[in-house]
Amino acid sequence: MILMTLGVIDIVAGIILTLHGIPAFRGSGFILTYGAVILLKGIWSYLSSASKGIYFDFLGVLDMVAGVFMILLCFGITYDFFVLAGIALAVKGVYSFIIDMVT
Repeated sequence: MILMTLGVIDIVAGIILTLHGIPAFRGSGFILTYGAVILLKGIWSYLSSASKGIYFDFLGVLDMVAGVFMILLCFGITYDFFVLAGIALAVKGVYSFIIDMVT
């Protein structure tokens, strides 16, 4: 159940990053808060993996990058490669969602 919830959070963040050109995202407190949550989720994932001796946690790094991109999006700073991070995050979310349904 927890992976399903985290998967939905990733899917929503991926959609927001993929649609980064929408002007309503600039200055939005929701986007800023959501970006901070994604950033903290990535930091938590990376630190918990590093404590177990796994120092290459790509999924945690992807969350941290997406969180920073969402915070930049809130301040009106956008780049075209935000779409790639959004797609990767949405795919990660779908993967987490499916894994939780199967197991």
